Amino acid sequence: MADDVICTCAFEWHKDRAGKKFRIGFGMRILMVDCLAFTPPYNAALAEALVAQGHDVRMAGMALPDDQQWPATSGVYRSLPLSESWVKLAKHGVYGRAIGYARTLFALRREVTIWHPDVVHFQWSFFPLLELVLLITLRLPVALTMHDSVLANGDRVASSRRIGLRHLVRRADILFSHTEQGAAVLRQYARKDAVLRQIHHAPIRYPYTGPRQVNPAPDERLNVLLFGMIKHYKGLDLLIEAAANLTPTARLNVRFRVVGRMEIDGEALIALAKERGVYELFDFDWRFVPEMEIDDIMRSADVFIFPYRAIDASGVFVTALPYRKPVIASKIGLFADILAGSELLVPPGDVKALTKVLDHILTNKEFLQRMTTYATDIAIAMPSWEQTACDTLEAYRDGGVRG
Repeated sequence: MADDVICTCAFEWHKDRAGKKFRIGFGMRILMVDCLAFTPPYNAALAEALVAQGHDVRMAGMALPDDQQWPATSGVYRSLPLSESWVKLAKHGVYGRAIGYARTLFALRREVTIWHPDVVHFQWSFFPLLELVLLITLRLPVALTMHDSVLANGDRVASSRRIGLRHLVRRADILFSHTEQGAAVLRQYARKDAVLRQIHHAPIRYPYTGPRQVNPAPDERLNVLLFGMIKHYKGLDLLIEAAANLTPTARLNVRFRVVGRMEIDGEALIALAKERGVYELFDFDWRFVPEMEIDDIMRSADVFIFPYRAIDASGVFVTALPYRKPVIASKIGLFADILAGSELLVPPGDVKALTKVLDHILTNKEFLQRMTTYATDIAIAMPSWEQTACDTLEAYRDGGVRG
């Protein structure tokens, strides 16, 4: 894809009598950063809402795949030279990746020097100590969003990354979280004068792919969907164990569909499903899913399931909410915040509780309908990206950003 997409905002450079340049234009100049492009849909949705309110937004990150174009309504996308150096140096382990990432940060520093943003907003941190070196040299407000209050959601990470992230939080002038759980973590390490805001994670919507084809011989079983990149913390093994404990009636009424790129040992999970006698209940579709397929996959679900061991905010969860289907989830993070009144929340890691709610919703049509009504009410009440952008801008201003 092209490095730049024309921005809808405009500005002009002027000079004062001393020859110093100053800018007249619309609102703030906001440089958002997601070097590894962890969450392009979230980034694009927030950027679009900020641009719509008259602000000039650039997004800096690795080059996006061809099927994931950056919307023109979301401002300018600046591709950082990450992927090329990453491939060459990753074979040298953490030190090679660090060198590759340092090159990326040099490119980001040039972007800051040339463009003169009013604020640099890191959506994600990957090598905090290297990012800290960059940010120490910047004399402008820095914002950081903590999407996950538990680093890597409990997966193993280097201690240097944990220490670096704490120092990065202390450097930030403006800090964002999506949950009270995340805000509590930030309060431990933030400076006393830092601005801390808990902002809504509005629903992410993917392109509508048209009405689904009707199967002439439809499967009467409920389609329970676990969607997204498969990692240990997402609890697929817990779901397999829960499926093994279902009553015979519930087993007849369910098909578990697991869709997403596999990041752990898939063969071990298949072996577990076979050992527990539930392999036939599962449809494993392990692959990267293009954006144009997501809407159809989500609409195919009768129930969404998130048996996560750890999470703060989940993009898949807020993507699922507009489809108005019951959500079974662990009672943590954004799940607990948004679904506070749901009867489908279970303690994380509790297979017995997970089995109980699965069995109930698979065998009780009245309960299924009641949970569908609850899901509809939640979807209607979800905040908009406009509100998220307003809250973000308010925090910027309170943190000293001047457009």
